[in-house]
Amino acid sequence: MDIMQRVLAKKYAHAFLNVLDHTLTLEVMAQIEHFVAFIEQRKTALFYLQLALVGDAIKKESLLKVLQQFKLESLGEKLIELLLSHKRLFLIPEVFNFIVQLAHEQRNMLSFKAESSHELAPKQINELKKFLASQTGKNITLSARIDKTLIAGIRLISPTFEWEHSIRKQLRALSHMR
Repeated sequence: MDIMQRVLAKKYAHAFLNVLDHTLTLEVMAQIEHFVAFIEQRKTALFYLQLALVGDAIKKESLLKVLQQFKLESLGEKLIELLLSHKRLFLIPEVFNFIVQLAHEQRNMLSFKAESSHELAPKQINELKKFLASQTGKNITLSARIDKTLIAGIRLISPTFEWEHSIRKQLRALSHMR
């Protein structure tokens, strides 16, 4: 996606937040993030949204069905209609990304993804949240998943920070020393 498309997507996100900011709970923002991840794993689907041969009604119906799986159909319907009327439906994942990012900024929040070599206990997740809050001065949301390629250790990722302490990182550092 080029810079102009990203700027445009951010403008749509601002407009969306000006109208519907009150509907964005933490749960809804998490659902939006899941939707975006789902769409980004299926990049070819975005290609079909740009085809003139596929009618707008079919595009809208298809996207609403996908949004329904994430319980976002009522939130996304107006956005779909607007993007469709402007022939920019392919921007939808980027607009949703910016909606979450801007909503987090407005609420002094920062969202992190924790990837670890093993399952994290709730107590460990809380400790990570406290650590990140003390380091960033922000309210932290954290989602955790297992990444066996880390071998042992943890990686914390946000839109602006990345921190990793793992055997894989140490092996990478050793391979660069040659």
